[in-house]
Parts: sequence; C-alpha cells; structure tokens
Amino acid sequence: MKFTVVSANSPVWANATNSAITLNVYFEGLDSSMQFTASQSDCEAHGRELFNRAVSGEFGSIAAYVAPVIVTPPAPTKEELLAQVQALTAQIQALA
Repeated sequence: MKFTVVSANSPVWANATNSAITLNVYFEGLDSSMQFTASQSDCEAHGRELFNRAVSGEFGSIAAYVAPVIVTPPAPTKEELLAQVQALTAQIQALA
C-alpha cells in the first residue's frame, strides 16, 4: 500500500542496535499524526523512505534509545498464598 509522508518529527532510536527509528508521522489522507517505527529493511517503501530521511537529519536529531524498565512484582508471601487458598476453598464449598 502506498502512503505519502506529509511531515514527520521527534525521531528516536527504537532499539539498542539503532536499526529502527520511531517518529511522529503525518500521512496524507489521515486526520492526525501517528507514531510509526521505520527501518532500513522495512517491507514497505514508505518505511524505508522515512528511515533514510530520518538518518539524514531531515526530521531533526535522533534521540537516544532508552531501554524499557521491566518491573517484576515481588513473589507472594506464604501468608498471601494461604489467604488465596482459603478464599478458593470457601468458594468451592459454597458450590457444594
């Protein structure tokens, strides 16, 4: 599908290898801009075009990639697990 880029801004590297860039892009025919991630090996011509134009500096400096922070919730305590078992036991007994 052919998409025509009207404008783009706010480029940021989308990964640690700097092989993809996320930008705010306004495509012809759309009501508003959208976030779009482009790469040099994008399967669509407009994706490759956006990547190359961004790398050339047309949309401003490309911001550094920031890895997402992965938050692992703490494991439930023995007391919390026991309370869950008791609640489920009560539900099962109520069904009988």
